[in-house]
Amino acid sequence: MLIKKTFKNYLGFTLIEIMVSVFIFSLLSTVVGGIYVAFSASQKRVQAGQKLLNETQFVLDSVAKEIANAEIYYPYMSSCSGDDRCVVLKRADNKIVYFVRPEQQTDEPTELIYTVRDENGHEESITILPLAGTIMEDLNIVVSPSSDPFADGGPNQMPLVTIEAKIQVDSLRDIEQVSYNLQTSVSSRIFPE
Repeated sequence: MLIKKTFKNYLGFTLIEIMVSVFIFSLLSTVVGGIYVAFSASQKRVQAGQKLLNETQFVLDSVAKEIANAEIYYPYMSSCSGDDRCVVLKRADNKIVYFVRPEQQTDEPTELIYTVRDENGHEESITILPLAGTIMEDLNIVVSPSSDPFADGGPNQMPLVTIEAKIQVDSLRDIEQVSYNLQTSVSSRIFPE
C-alpha cells in the first residue's frame, strides 16, 4: 500500500502530452512568424511607394509652379508641338525655359529634362525625372491649345499644360515593385503683353 501512494506523488506529463504541446507551440510560432514576415514585406512596399510618390509629386509641383509663373512661349513651341514631348516657357526675366522629354526608343525608359536659356543663348540642362532609384516608363506633356490663343485669330481658350507620368521604383525585389500614374494640369498665369 505504501508503494502505490509513492507512485501517485510522482505523476507528471506523458510523452504524448509533451509532443502535442510542442506541436501546438510550433504551429503557433509558424503562424505568428508568417504574419510578421508578411507585415514586414507590406511595410517595405508601402515605404517604397510613399517615397516614390512624395519625391515625384514634389518635382511635378515644382514644374507646375514654374509653368504657372511663366508665359507659355508659343513662338518656340513649333519645335516640339504635336508629339506631346515639351513645353516652352518665357520667364519674367526673359529667360527661356524648356521642359522636354527627349525622343526615345520604344523600350527605353524616358526622362524629363529642364533647360534654361539666357539672353546670350547659354543653356544649362539637368534631368529632373526620373529620380535616383526610379524608372520613368512613360511621360507626356500636352499643351492645349497647340497654337497661340493670344494671336489674332487664335483659339479663344486658356492655355493649359498637362503632364502625365508613369514612374516606378527601380528595384530587383518584387516586393518593392511599385508604380504610379501621376498627372498634373496647370494654366499659365502670365500672359503676353
